[in-house]
Amino acid sequence: MFLKRYFLHAAALMLSASICTAGYASDFSGTWSSSFGELRLHQTDRVIIGDYADLGVLFGEVQGDSCASGVFTNAGRSGEFSFRVVGEGEILGRYRWSGGGGSQPWNASRVTAGVPSEFKNFTRSGGSTLHINNDNQTFSGTYGSSHGELRLRDSDLFLYGDYADVGIIAARWNGLKYEGIFTNRTLNGNQVGWLAWEADVLARNLSGGSWAIIEGGGGQWPISDFQPGSAKFQNVSIDGACAPMWPF
Repeated sequence: MFLKRYFLHAAALMLSASICTAGYASDFSGTWSSSFGELRLHQTDRVIIGDYADLGVLFGEVQGDSCASGVFTNAGRSGEFSFRVVGEGEILGRYRWSGGGGSQPWNASRVTAGVPSEFKNFTRSGGSTLHINNDNQTFSGTYGSSHGELRLRDSDLFLYGDYADVGIIAARWNGLKYEGIFTNRTLNGNQVGWLAWEADVLARNLSGGSWAIIEGGGGQWPISDFQPGSAKFQNVSIDGACAPMWPF
């Protein structure tokens, strides 16, 4: 009986270790040393979101167990990335600028696991926002807006999604409102802008606010017609980026 219990216990430990190892290998959450500076990522709700150095933000969808693709920004420019976790805490990645052209390497090594304590590039003023776990998903759903249909989700103080067939949205709660970036691939020149949206958590009301293209014009972005649910994104994942890696 003792030996039976011993082997059952050992098998359970081995299974647990195997699961933990697999989870560690495929989880993007953490701080990474990358080809373009410190990379700070959070994985939640089958997406990854975060920022890097003092250059821009990233937002992508997880495809399979260890690959994600999506959109990144760098000042007024935007591009597409493909990251695959390989081994014990290594990212094999590629990126390319919007508008075509070949891809270039963007690799990274994990420095620390777990969600970074702060993110640095989601505020226009350059201030950091602390991370707090909060998986309420109060504003997840679709919305009507002056710039087309919005498909949004919220988790852990992040608000993320896309709109119309134009671009993506990646913002964070700064204690008073959601602040972050959006992209617009239909524009010539700068394709990245800042947004600042008001929200009332208790009333479950995301009312929108202002937008401003970097070094360009701006205006108001009113939001209405909220339909709660798990919105399906249309402008985030990059076709072919994870099969098994971009063929260019």
